[in-house]
Amino acid sequence: MFRKLLLLVFVLSLGACAATHETYDTAQFRDEGMKVGKIVPIEGGLSEKQVEFIASTNPPSIFPVDVSILIVGDRLDTRVENLLIGNSIKGLKKSKNISRIVPIPKFLVPETLSFASIQELGVRALSEYIIVLSLDSRDYFNWTRIVDSQYEIISDIEFIVVDTSTSAIVLSDKLHSNNIYRTNLFKSEERKKAELEVFGEQGTLLGNKISRLLSKGD
Repeated sequence: MFRKLLLLVFVLSLGACAATHETYDTAQFRDEGMKVGKIVPIEGGLSEKQVEFIASTNPPSIFPVDVSILIVGDRLDTRVENLLIGNSIKGLKKSKNISRIVPIPKFLVPETLSFASIQELGVRALSEYIIVLSLDSRDYFNWTRIVDSQYEIISDIEFIVVDTSTSAIVLSDKLHSNNIYRTNLFKSEERKKAELEVFGEQGTLLGNKISRLLSKGD
């Protein structure tokens, strides 16, 4: 029994500083537009012309492009959100195929978001593509105490990339982060430090991911 207990403590100590930051790796551009046959318009849905236009969306071919970043959903602490956006921008700047990066100010985001409003914001920002990050407080920062001195934090953030000219979703994925901490997350100052670290890593992951995708074929 004693030996098993020592083994458990040893295994937990190995994971004390463990962290994974990854995506589901579903984000990829189509090689070409989608071929559609006969279209049956649905009442209240897209018209036949809209379907054909959206389906004709092709992968990026003319570079450099401008990219906007739009955050929707629940609010983050200002410092945390600034770090998320700032690290995303740093990652995006690594691609020579991206010329400008435009963070969309919060006061321009409508209460009810639609593809029309996303497209309008992208056009007004003069950006070929707009990254939309969805923040859901039920998913973006969940922590659990594993044992007395260790806590697990799981963070999931969904995002899409929309082609401004056609409003097509050209990329979609989820940022996933899993961290083990030894600090006491019941203390607000320690929890805030953890939030800054987690969202900083999520921003870096997003920026690097989109940067690599737009740099393919260089």
